[in-house]
Amino acid sequence: MQTKSMMSASPKLRLLWAVIIAGLTREKTELMPRRQRPAAETYHGLREAPDTTAITTQARAAFVATQPDLKLQPLVIVIAAYNEADNIGFVLDEVPQQIADVPVSLLVIDDGSTDDTTAVAERHGALVCTLRANRGHGVALRLGYKIAREAGAQYIATLDADGQWDPADLPGMVKLLESGDADFVIGSRQLGQTENTEALLRNTGVRFFARVVSRLTRTELTDTSSGLRLMRAGLTGTVTQTQPQYQTSELLIGALLQGYRVAEVPTVMRRRISGTSRKGHNVLYGLRYARVIANTYWRERRAARRMPLVRPAADSLPAARSLQDPANR
Repeated sequence: MQTKSMMSASPKLRLLWAVIIAGLTREKTELMPRRQRPAAETYHGLREAPDTTAITTQARAAFVATQPDLKLQPLVIVIAAYNEADNIGFVLDEVPQQIADVPVSLLVIDDGSTDDTTAVAERHGALVCTLRANRGHGVALRLGYKIAREAGAQYIATLDADGQWDPADLPGMVKLLESGDADFVIGSRQLGQTENTEALLRNTGVRFFARVVSRLTRTELTDTSSGLRLMRAGLTGTVTQTQPQYQTSELLIGALLQGYRVAEVPTVMRRRISGTSRKGHNVLYGLRYARVIANTYWRERRAARRMPLVRPAADSLPAARSLQDPANR
């Protein structure tokens, strides 16, 4: 049954609600009950597998044992990788030792790969923490964030292991954080361009969900699912993150509703170096992504009402800004 607030919402929000309701029946069998997933299976669930904590705890303990006195550079590039042995070396080689005069460390979280991803990443200069089973992109990133924070990172950036995002766009993003003008910066393919013109449905979805999240958060956004992001390290420890796979909008919406300043810069989304996307069917991916947006929004709004002195009202939040805006040059 629709709530009063949803019934009075804008057409875009009513459409989002309809999409979510349409996907409930299809998702029910996956969400109830949760089951053990084979180590070689790609994880696409909306909730963590029951053994996720045990797997990440074991991986982190093994990593710390090999790096007992680890001290990372102020900027840590965190890359979650799953069976990307053919691509990860190229991605790591593109990252310079300094970005906008800030020293860089490379941290790869191997999310249960069955190929040589870990070995290749280590040969190309990255520190690697390896999970024994695939438990989701979001799980891997959260583990990377935790390791980076504990090892002294000031800023954390993310790149995808398939080479679609160009680290050449990071200097302008770093400058925004260094100047104190933003806490979270997104590389937007909508402000720039995408070379993956064949993925018409997915690109349409990017624009649609950007409009939905913009309306929900009262912040103008153009790309809520970009894999190129830069944020203050502390943000990753204060924003609630529960999604094992569809984590990009959860982190963004949580950051906005907690009052963090978000900016966007133009970027080019390139084609994968090799291989195919593991995100799954576009329609099912969209249904799940919509549910994550809705669940995160209501969760964070409830939290904001419980803590009115800590988290500002949505109508007082800053708008995301683009470096194309003369005011940001």
